[in-house]
Amino acid sequence: TKFAMVGLSWFLSLPFVSTFVAGTLPFYARHQAMSAWSTVLQNCSLVSLAWLFTADSGASAYHRFSKVKEGGGLSDMTSLGNAPTGMPARSGMEWNLGKTKVRLD
Repeated sequence: TKFAMVGLSWFLSLPFVSTFVAGTLPFYARHQAMSAWSTVLQNCSLVSLAWLFTADSGASAYHRFSKVKEGGGLSDMTSLGNAPTGMPARSGMEWNLGKTKVRLD
């Protein structure tokens, strides 16, 4: 999946960067270079993860299984009358953030 590829690339890139920095730069410049490159890698990973969860429906498996866009989901199960006996119906708050919906129950 794309989520696994983003995570694996982040996880494997840090040792490669540290090996490259240690082998090519003098000792007095290593800390600054390592800090800069790890910051770049962190930002790229965070942007990739944000894209996976906020992009359109073809971006990740999360969007194929999510029913929030259609107005349904696990939190709506109780409000549709499908709740087990004795469970009260819940109504949640919803925020729309572009293509992403956030619900609080």
